[in-house]
Amino acid sequence: MYIFQIPVVVTLNPLAHFITSSNMSNTLADPCALTVNPDITGIGVRVAIYVQSLIAIIVVADRELWISLAQGGLLTNICLVLATIIQWKTLGNVSLIDGIIVTLLSNLGTIAAMPAALYDYGKMTAYTFHIAALLIGTLNCVWTIVVQAEAPTFGQVSGCHTNDHVVFAIVGIHVRATVLWLRVVLIVASAVTIIKAPIEYVKYLNKAQSEPDDSSSTNSTGRCTAVLTTPLTLTYWSLALVTIELTLEKNGVRSQTAQWTLGQTMSMLLVVQPIVEIVRKAYRMSQ
Repeated sequence: MYIFQIPVVVTLNPLAHFITSSNMSNTLADPCALTVNPDITGIGVRVAIYVQSLIAIIVVADRELWISLAQGGLLTNICLVLATIIQWKTLGNVSLIDGIIVTLLSNLGTIAAMPAALYDYGKMTAYTFHIAALLIGTLNCVWTIVVQAEAPTFGQVSGCHTNDHVVFAIVGIHVRATVLWLRVVLIVASAVTIIKAPIEYVKYLNKAQSEPDDSSSTNSTGRCTAVLTTPLTLTYWSLALVTIELTLEKNGVRSQTAQWTLGQTMSMLLVVQPIVEIVRKAYRMSQ
């Protein structure tokens, strides 16, 4: 149906702009100062993901439009996480704050894709969509485990104690990012998700086999369920946004994320796809 029929900008630009980032720690006089990478957690990247995931959540009642937008969000997320891992391993310019923010941003796209379980039983589009969501969700959980396991020294310059001062503003509640109980909770939750996700997918496949292709009753029920759960999804989206922005604010690095780069500009182009899809849908409805 719509699988992978997404503008090239979504599939190519994230890797292009994330991999061309600069190391902000090199520009600061104090090598132990808190820093963030603007090409990973910059304002352009954040706004693009906020808008993309929000639109996908709002239009969830329209199956075809939602699938197209959610696919774009999933591809953006996997590019973001992969590019962050590449920079962390090759350039070393990914800080603990970057690691935390990337985890939260990726979660937004994954949550927006959750209604996939409600649509298109028996369709190849649904199967491939579920596999993509499973792989991306698993990758994000693995990344979370890596960041939290190495939190005291993650991205930290040797000899510094920078991460001891990093604050994780969980919906306004300020917690040190390296505190043991928080790290254990996040690691356990991620590990459980990694184990549970394949089990849920197998259950989905079994149910899909018993449903007729493009079952109108299934899609009608799925649409109703998706709409009813939208307030919960929007609540999570709002809490994640507040947590991300407060974390940047409380750590005093918001001004660094405002440093505009080519990566920021290209990130904003990601917003074009959902807008074009909505305009195209509106035009078809007006005919």
